[in-house]
Amino acid sequence: MRRFFTPILICVAAAAAAQQERQFSLYMLNPYAYNPACAGLENSLVVTGVYRRQWTDLNGAPESQHLNAHLPVYFLRSGVGLQVDNDVVGAHQTARAKLTWSYQMEIGPTSLLAVGVSGGFQQYS
Repeated sequence: MRRFFTPILICVAAAAAAQQERQFSLYMLNPYAYNPACAGLENSLVVTGVYRRQWTDLNGAPESQHLNAHLPVYFLRSGVGLQVDNDVVGAHQTARAKLTWSYQMEIGPTSLLAVGVSGGFQQYS
């Protein structure tokens, strides 16, 4: 009797946040903002910036700035990146900065497994 093995890919993402998360439109064009495993996958330096201002003429209206950059590190088969955020809602301001490292491994002729880790700081005032 032949045994067949089916490869299973499991993606785990965990994050804990007590404050409201920042909001972006067109998030599908900036996957690195939400997934650190995307660092370096585009095989070139990628710099993305987002500015969002909601309810323009109201005092205390939400305003967000986001800047990220990531690039591949070929000799390590990985990618590195940096994310910087500033989010202002009324009298509350949140500033964040994160560094990211992503490891990429080919698991077949057309498949790639990427695992990313990020860490940084957040200041809430």
